[in-house]
Amino acid sequence: MMQKMIRLVSLTADLNASTELSKKQKAEFRNHSKIICLSNRNKTLTAQLKSQSYKLISTMKETSLYNQKMRVQARLNSFTVELQHSMIEKNRKRHFQKIDTIIFDLQFSVSSNQKNSMSNKSATRRKYNISE
Repeated sequence: MMQKMIRLVSLTADLNASTELSKKQKAEFRNHSKIICLSNRNKTLTAQLKSQSYKLISTMKETSLYNQKMRVQARLNSFTVELQHSMIEKNRKRHFQKIDTIIFDLQFSVSSNQKNSMSNKSATRRKYNISE
């Protein structure tokens, strides 16, 4: 919520700029080799911890296996946030690179449509000898 408010206040605020991943990027994100590798490692360590059937969580936390799992999980979380942020940032950069051209094209097409409609009206008036 705070990030949305900051974006609205910033000079580069644009409500049309992407703040989420596209479907293609989400698929790319899920299929990223490092994310798959870290996820599989995390699942394996979780399964190993469950198979040892600790009776108390506090005793499980004292093991090297638990510490290893926490390190892998932290790396996975960190990498996913970093990758998602970089993908969104690429989207925003691409948006701001193209938005000026899109606005110009839109303004140009509107002005050329107005000129065409004006010339069409004049041609119609001349054709039928209608005074203005």
